[in-house]
Amino acid sequence: MERTANSCRTGGADADIFRFAAGDSLATTVASDAVQDFDTGSGRMDLSIFGGSATASAYAEIAVASNAFATLKSAAEAQMGGGAKAVFVAGSSNGWLFWNTDATPGTAEEAVALTGRTSLNDFAVGDLI
Repeated sequence: MERTANSCRTGGADADIFRFAAGDSLATTVASDAVQDFDTGSGRMDLSIFGGSATASAYAEIAVASNAFATLKSAAEAQMGGGAKAVFVAGSSNGWLFWNTDATPGTAEEAVALTGRTSLNDFAVGDLI
C-alpha cells in the first residue's frame, strides 16, 4: 500500500499490527497518520523503536481536556522528559500516541491519532512492540 502524509489506517476483524518506521507519521498536524479502529489488548503498534515489547519505564500516559494538537504534543513531551519514549495522550475527541525516534529526550518526532480513543483505558504499554 502506498502511503501519503495523513494516511488513515484501518485494521481487519482480527488482531492487527500497525507498523511505523521512522519518518512514517511525523508529529505535525499535516504529516501524522490516524488509526480508525484500534482495540487495546488485541491490536499492536510497532513503532520500530523498541527491540521487542516496550517496558513500563519507556511508556507514559496522560489525559488532557483538549484536542488541540500543540497542547497534546506539549503534554506528551513533558512526559518524555522523564524518560518515556512513547506517550499515549487521551484527548477530548481522539487519543494520540507520540514517540521519540532520536537521541534527544523530551521530543516527539512521530505521532498517530487513535480515532475516538479518549480514555486512558484505550491504550496500554502492552499494545506496543
